[in-house]
Amino acid sequence: MEGISNEFFCSFVYASNFLEERKILWEDMRSHHDSPMFRNKPWMIYGDFNETLKIEEHSLYPTNPSVTTGRRDFQDIV
Repeated sequence: MEGISNEFFCSFVYASNFLEERKILWEDMRSHHDSPMFRNKPWMIYGDFNETLKIEEHSLYPTNPSVTTGRRDFQDIV
């Protein structure tokens, strides 16, 4: 079909265990997303982000149901 691009981007992530290093990754991802090369194109990102999106997904949820700064940062980037 004319006018339809089959181009997409795929990234694989293994994020750091350290919050400050993950913040750098989140900013890099945001920068890529906003770049002209990525703009308006599908982008699949797979991997281990060393963070959970939902508090219920964390193993400590039953005993310590707190929302961390790291989780909020991850939710913002997703």
